Amino acid sequence: MNSENNTNRGSRPVNTQNIGIHNAQNPQNPPLRRRKLTEEEIAERKIKEAERRRERRQTFFVRFVFGAAVYLVCCLLIVGIVAALYLSSGGESTPALSIVNGQDKELYRIPADSFIMDGTPYISATGLAYLYDFTLAGDKNQVTLHFHNIDQSISLYKDSSSVLINGSFVRIGAPIIFKNDYYIPMELIKNYFVGAIISYDSKKGVAKLSVAGDVGFTLTVHAPTETVPA
Repeated sequence: MNSENNTNRGSRPVNTQNIGIHNAQNPQNPPLRRRKLTEEEIAERKIKEAERRRERRQTFFVRFVFGAAVYLVCCLLIVGIVAALYLSSGGESTPALSIVNGQDKELYRIPADSFIMDGTPYISATGLAYLYDFTLAGDKNQVTLHFHNIDQSISLYKDSSSVLINGSFVRIGAPIIFKNDYYIPMELIKNYFVGAIISYDSKKGVAKLSVAGDVGFTLTVHAPTETVPA
């Protein structure tokens, strides 16, 4: 009984209703109200925003110009390197045989794989036809080229180093090759085709076959030998 009285005497009842009313009448965090901007402040903000847009445009322009300059420099370097390699190779990038006319106009180009065989420069009958007017008759074992403008002929034999020029056999240093076309050693053209001009760079594998302007073409036998086809 005494303990109950002491407990009641030491504590004071809390009036929650009064606290709720006090908090409603005196709120600690009242709602904030935004102040309306003046015309001067609005104008100042617009000016600052315009300055930021202008700075962004200027930054983009500077970056664009810098990137374009770097790209241009790289392109110039690549072109310079390619030009240097081309000039150092003497102007010919790929081994080949060029067939040109008297005006130095290229008529036909034979790639290296059909031009150099076993280390020897050859020309195909197809390529030769771009310079000379002839009729080809025969088969894969033997063929005769009859030149109309000079009424002369030359006979070729497959895998043979002997050829028949105007009825006389001559021997050359490399054999005639047949691979879907007849391939003739350039030596034969150089030594027995009067009026033909041949320039050949053995290191680069580049050759040019042409005719000497209006010089008439003819076949000749330098050293005829009485031999039969080998």
